[in-house]
Amino acid sequence: MYTQEDRIEMLLDAQEQLGEVISLIKDAVRGTDSEHYAGSYVIPTLLMAKNEEHGYLGSQPANLDELIAAFEDGDEDED
Repeated sequence: MYTQEDRIEMLLDAQEQLGEVISLIKDAVRGTDSEHYAGSYVIPTLLMAKNEEHGYLGSQPANLDELIAAFEDGDEDED
């Protein structure tokens, strides 16, 4: 069974790894025909899921910042 602290740590790790994934995707498509597609769709979607500080007008229904806050605030019940 995971504690709330364990869950928060896992979400923080996921958030960090998502940042690495975004960088990898940017590097992979740089200078290719797919760069515009990734920059218009894939990257923004991942950035919006990562946290609230993305600078796009749109948003995800939930992002990792909101999940972390739910555990920090005790809003999540353990099964």
